[in-house]
Amino acid sequence: MISEARAQAARKNGARSQGPKTTEGKARSSQNGFKHGLRAKDPLLHPEEKEVFEGYKAMYFEQYQPETAFESHLISRACLADFLSERARKMQLALIDLELCLEISNISHTFEGLDEEGLLAAGFQSLVDRSNSYASLDRHLARLQRESVRTLAQFEQLRAAGKQKKCTSEPKPDPTPLSQAAA
Repeated sequence: MISEARAQAARKNGARSQGPKTTEGKARSSQNGFKHGLRAKDPLLHPEEKEVFEGYKAMYFEQYQPETAFESHLISRACLADFLSERARKMQLALIDLELCLEISNISHTFEGLDEEGLLAAGFQSLVDRSNSYASLDRHLARLQRESVRTLAQFEQLRAAGKQKKCTSEPKPDPTPLSQAAA
């Protein structure tokens, strides 16, 4: 049970804190829960990353040439999933590099004479044994890849259905020759 004095002090301290006041503080505070950006509403971390993403998106739109707003939405989703997949892959490689940097002396002493691939394998094993970060990224990567494949398949189905509809809705030419129609 909390004493009355402690409860009163907690209320007094809580009354003082009203959160950030400045625009910069509010922007910084809004990022408190942000970890890796793989599930964020706005997954782009830096302005230069937004430029890279826009180039990536332009490449997708050029490749698939969506014709409707819904097709554009599907291509944007597939593009974002692939972009975030690349981020997850880079993060996985960075995790292995970080683990090697942190554990290189332990690994080198324990396994003398290892070549570069052996050191990488030992660093990876150490990472997997000590942390679930790699497994977590692996799950995000698999989810993003599934989302991309499903979204592009949906786009292709929609596109095929639209082409089929166009083919069946075109007027059929009159089979009677013009000379008989005039007579």
